[in-house]
Formats: sequence, structure tokens, C-alpha cells
Amino acid sequence: MNIAFKTFLSFIFIIPVAHADSAAIVKILQSPVWLERDGSQVSLTIGDELFGKDKIVTGTNARVLLRLSDDSVVKLGENAEFIVEELIPPKQEGDVLSGFLNVLKGAFRYTTSVISKKYKRDLKVKVSSATIGIRGTDVWGKAEPTRDFVVLLEGEISIERDNQSYQLTEPLTLFMAPKDQPPEPLQPVDMDDLAIWAQETEPQPGKGVRVLEGIWKVMLASYAEERIANAKMIELQKEGIATSVELHDIDGQTWYRLVIDKFETRADAQFVSDDMQSTYGFTSPWLNNQ
Repeated sequence: MNIAFKTFLSFIFIIPVAHADSAAIVKILQSPVWLERDGSQVSLTIGDELFGKDKIVTGTNARVLLRLSDDSVVKLGENAEFIVEELIPPKQEGDVLSGFLNVLKGAFRYTTSVISKKYKRDLKVKVSSATIGIRGTDVWGKAEPTRDFVVLLEGEISIERDNQSYQLTEPLTLFMAPKDQPPEPLQPVDMDDLAIWAQETEPQPGKGVRVLEGIWKVMLASYAEERIANAKMIELQKEGIATSVELHDIDGQTWYRLVIDKFETRADAQFVSDDMQSTYGFTSPWLNNQ
């Protein structure tokens, strides 16, 4: 049986971009995740580029890893809201990455890499009521309904809150700020707490992790009519699950196949396949690694 295959359609309501340089790229995600831009909301997908004023919203059990233009990394946990207020990429080694990131809700982690340390940075990250000044470091934080807190993992940071400045210079220092109250004194973080918190921003292997290099796909269903495939795709996009429609010609018949792709492992794809059956009623999805 000869199968002529090509990618036919990804998402018909693509948000227009009128920016010269992207601030970050999506390298890893677990759905559901949404991108809000210029008043529109669509599902975030692997390889998406982010620009100033873009907002990411994550759902239950979701994760996102963003690689910034200087090779530093931002990770987001579930039920988070995060805005790229502004990012000005460095043009060459030794230049400064400057900008402002806003964590409205949920957990985040910002980490510099060996490559990113070749660049300077003047970056601020707001975690609800506290603003962190970052130059080169590894820091974890979370905005909760009753408190904001930050853990310095490596390097040094400054924190501004209610016109007061706090300097964190020792690794594994905890800054804890209850809502509408003065911050608690700086203290060493409890390592048991940190072990739990750190997992909130880490991708969960085998639970739907999608990566740029992923080759595994979940083939949800095939439809003889394009309009039906597109309608199903749009339904899932609204749920924060990035999908595409692929065109397949099989024995002279054209089929429109609904696909979720770029899973890191077979186990990740199988996890999503099972969920799509139990949650969304797809009766016989199958896996493919081509």
C-alpha cells in the first residue's frame, strides 16, 4: 500500500506576529498550556517563539520550559500565569540580556547555563509582590494566594518588596513573604521542602512530555472530511492541547488525520493516548514514531 504523506495543517487561527526578534522559544511542555497574545488565546506548542507582552497560562499537571535568547532557562509549573513583559536579547557575546518577567501565579525556576554565562544580564522577575533582580544565578520561586516565596539555589540575587531591599548572597536561602505582611527573616531553606518544591517545575517523564526533537506521535483519529478534522482540532486547541491535521492519501482516498506530536518517549505518547480516550472519548488512537 502506497502512502503519500505530508503535513497538511497545523492551526488555522495562527496569532499574527509583528516582532523582529523573539524573546524565548518553547523547548519542552506538558499540556494543557495556553498562549495569550493581543487579546487572543490559543494552545501553546513546541517551538513557539515568544515576544514582549505574551502570556502563558498552564493547567493542571502542566509544565513548560522556555529557552531565552542567551541560553538561560525559565521553567513553569502547573496552574501558573506568566508574562514576558519585556526581553531585549543580547546581540553578541558579552552583551546584556535585559528585561522584565512577571510571575502572576504559580511556580517558576530561572537558571543560567554554561553558554548563558558568556552574556551579562539585567533581568527582573516579579513574583506577585516581590521583584527579583537577576544577573547570573539559579533561583526558584512561587506566587501563592497566601504568600510569595523565593529560594536562591546558586549565585546572588536582590529582592525588592514594599520599598525594602533584601540581599540573598548564600545559596539555599529562603525569602518568605506572607500576603499583606512583612517578610519573614531570611533563613536556610528546609531541604525536604525544597525537594518537594523543585519537582513542581520539572517535566514529569512518562506523563506527556513533548520536546522539539520528539519523534513519537499520538494519532487520534482519521476523518474523510476536512471540516470535521479541523473542528476536532479547534476543540482540543481550546483545551490547551496543541494538535495538527495531517493529510494522508491511501489507495486513492484522502484522510485527514488528527495528531499530537513531538513526544519525548513512547511512554509519554501512551500516557496522552490513554488520557485522550478517557477524557475526550477518542475510541482507538494509535502511536507512531515516524
